[in-house]
Amino acid sequence: MTTDARYFLVRAGVRYGPYGLRELVRHESDGRVSRLDRLVRESDGAETNWGTLRETLSGPVSAPPTVRAIAESEPAPNAVRNRTLEVALPVNVNPLALIAGYLGLISLIMFVTGPLAIGLGVFAIRTLRKDQAGMFRATVGIIGGTIGTLLGVALLVFTLLIG
Repeated sequence: MTTDARYFLVRAGVRYGPYGLRELVRHESDGRVSRLDRLVRESDGAETNWGTLRETLSGPVSAPPTVRAIAESEPAPNAVRNRTLEVALPVNVNPLALIAGYLGLISLIMFVTGPLAIGLGVFAIRTLRKDQAGMFRATVGIIGGTIGTLLGVALLVFTLLIG
């Protein structure tokens, strides 16, 4: 494997590229390439995924020194991080789990969002990938949505009985 090999990135059936190894390493540090992305070598059409290729490149025996140097010379992902923003909008969290968590919290005040938080939380748990976080936020959505819905129903029943 040479450092001048070029690859197409294939995502959802659409081909992007071609990219060189240096570009792929940079895109990985920017979060635009994941370990599960499929790659097709331009020269012979051989298929692999970025995780397998990355392990080959950074492995002790099979990686050419120039590629290893490229990988080590790139800045670490998220070298400059905004912790406050990362708490509110974390990276690599399932977006459905994130929305479910916020809706679960909102449902404690606005009861109508409770069922939506429950539904999104359950759906988020079912669609979580192995490389994604979000289980905690989806659970918060389900629990908060359940409490909010129960409070809303109790308030509705109480209002109908009293008034």
